Amino acid sequence: MKRELVPKSLLDDLKTYSPMMVEATKAILDEGVTKYPIFVAVLDHFKAGVPLINGNDHQKTWNINASSLEEFYAKKIMNKEAVDNFRKVYKDPKRYFCVFLVEDDDAKMLFIPIDKQFIHQESGK
Repeated sequence: MKRELVPKSLLDDLKTYSPMMVEATKAILDEGVTKYPIFVAVLDHFKAGVPLINGNDHQKTWNINASSLEEFYAKKIMNKEAVDNFRKVYKDPKRYFCVFLVEDDDAKMLFIPIDKQFIHQESGK
């Protein structure tokens, strides 16, 4: 059976998490932490990132950590060549969430468009 590129459960969870992730992205960029924020989506724990959202707290499946390209390099999740390639394909963090999806023995980088209408609706703006 072919695995989905983005698990439906993650897309469902992101509907709840998006406002928090947008705020985290804004803080990370405004404070100059990195130009390359990465959200780690994991079912359990992962060695990179600061825990941002615990799925259990929201009756959801996925946990989200906030990380950065620099941390991925420092923790040897990416080598120098991967970092250079990543910078070339990285999308505007105000329009896309960069999500490092860790699932079973597989991991992949995704760029998921931010649904602005939903975020404004949910945050009451």
